[in-house]
Amino acid sequence: MAFRDDVPDYRSYNEDKYFMDSAPANMWSELKGFVMRAAKGDNDKLIEILNHLAEIIPCEPTTNWGGDFLRSDVSDFIGLINKKVKSGRFDVLMDCLMILMTVGHISVKEMNEFLEEHKIGYRCESVSSRYGYEIHWSCREPMTVIDIMSKTQKQVLSASRQAYQEIERAKVSLASAADERARKDAVRSCISAMEAVIKEYGKDNEIEKATSNLRNAKDADGKCIWGIDPIVKEGISIFNAMHRFYPDLRHGSTESSTMSLAEAEYWIGRISIFLQYMKNMADEK
Repeated sequence: MAFRDDVPDYRSYNEDKYFMDSAPANMWSELKGFVMRAAKGDNDKLIEILNHLAEIIPCEPTTNWGGDFLRSDVSDFIGLINKKVKSGRFDVLMDCLMILMTVGHISVKEMNEFLEEHKIGYRCESVSSRYGYEIHWSCREPMTVIDIMSKTQKQVLSASRQAYQEIERAKVSLASAADERARKDAVRSCISAMEAVIKEYGKDNEIEKATSNLRNAKDADGKCIWGIDPIVKEGISIFNAMHRFYPDLRHGSTESSTMSLAEAEYWIGRISIFLQYMKNMADEK
């Protein structure tokens, strides 16, 4: 299965610990040897591997048969994959690595060892299917709330610069999540981001009226263009619930409330998913 099918959000992950959308410079020379190992000294197998890589890159397939010329092709193909990664197509690298297992003789264990050695943040596993088996990719570590926020932040930029900046502030606050005030500041910033997006899409400076506009927007067939009502009104529902449960989120409030880290991450995650939904619906319009 293509890497983008298994990990569609790979571009949204941060690279604080692992390479998630790029590759280390010292990997490329070793990858040449890894490709050769996948062929196990069989020139016909190496040609088969190279021609599958050519389809993915894409580029001209090899026309060579001799060992020295094929080794030169390996270097050339690795260089092309490197250029693809640098141009933003990390998925090309991962799909090419898949070929070394499905066409070549690299085992899942060997591939995972190679990825771990070079701090690539993904791993693979062999899964049984009606065709025998398939290789599937997954993140080495579970997606964190910061990863979810980063993805949302990238998506909302085209809709609202204010929302983008609010999420950036939330990420900074969440770095001090052990402090309840910082947690609440992060949640407050996410609420502000959500409010900005709703107002932008709903074409009104009041969140209630903007939400009403979104719910009432219909296409020629009378169908709501923003989707089903329970989802479209999710934003205002969260907005009202937050100020009901945590009144001190409003500036100047004299009431107090408590918010655990688990609660903060829940609300931030819920807001993020709603914003991702709204951006996806806006893109479909």
